Amino acid sequence: MIVLKLSPSGHNNWNTCKRQYYIGYNLGVRGESGKAANLGTTTHKVLELLALAKLHQQKTSETKFVLKDDTIGQYEFDTSKWNDIKEIKLGRTFFNIADREQVDDIYSLVYTYYCNKNAEQNWDDKDAYNVKRWIYTALSEQNCLYDPRQLEIIYPEQYLSYTIEEDWAKYDFGDGITGNLTLTGIIDLIVKSKDGTCYQVIDWKSGRRVDFATQKPKTMDNLHLDTQLMYYYYFINKLYPQFGHTLFTIFYLKDGGPFSTIFEPSDLTRIEEHMKKAFDEIKSCKYPEMIDDRQVH
Repeated sequence: MIVLKLSPSGHNNWNTCKRQYYIGYNLGVRGESGKAANLGTTTHKVLELLALAKLHQQKTSETKFVLKDDTIGQYEFDTSKWNDIKEIKLGRTFFNIADREQVDDIYSLVYTYYCNKNAEQNWDDKDAYNVKRWIYTALSEQNCLYDPRQLEIIYPEQYLSYTIEEDWAKYDFGDGITGNLTLTGIIDLIVKSKDGTCYQVIDWKSGRRVDFATQKPKTMDNLHLDTQLMYYYYFINKLYPQFGHTLFTIFYLKDGGPFSTIFEPSDLTRIEEHMKKAFDEIKSCKYPEMIDDRQVH
């Protein structure tokens, strides 16, 4: 099977169902995003916009400025209340939120944009409530510890691409299709850790805290084996070697909150072995099978 690129999602898809990987990543036939995925995208977008606003403020020291985005048009940010943290109630849950009015403004604009964009999915009041609850959960945790406006932003929503110049990453599929494996991915947020000793990657998850290939829960004990985090650290080490060791936090917005682990240069060997195994398996595969016969594609 031809494989020119690998991403964390592609790698996980391969482990989950080889035929689904073939259909999606070789034939390029991808299904439409479902409602749950689009609600997650809406949540991510709000948090991304807050991070972009903080990055702008860091670079310019402006207290009022306008950011432009398809989801919110031209929106004026005012930073004067970013440290004004108040306890608010949503449903039966209390949250500590900085500048709730700004958060609700951004949420309303972004939610309306994606609701209209996915009108055929018939989003309802429960969906609106859930998205707002996930946003509040992210911003409120540990007295706003993960609120982008309270952090030193390095890169928000960072697209990464890296070609591995190692012998194991070479391919030759004939007909002039030769080269080296390229890794791709998108990191939600890179910040400087609160104590300033390292960089931290924060990844927001609106889904379940489970490894879909094994159907087992992800825990603190196995987080260092997470394919997505291994790819992210490989990216960071190769593209930004000055980062050294890196703190990774996966924040499960509806399934347990933040889970953190640290990766360091000594992890690179096992990470490369993990990538090489998947790369070799995909290259040598001639008849991609369904891991579970109950799956339908």
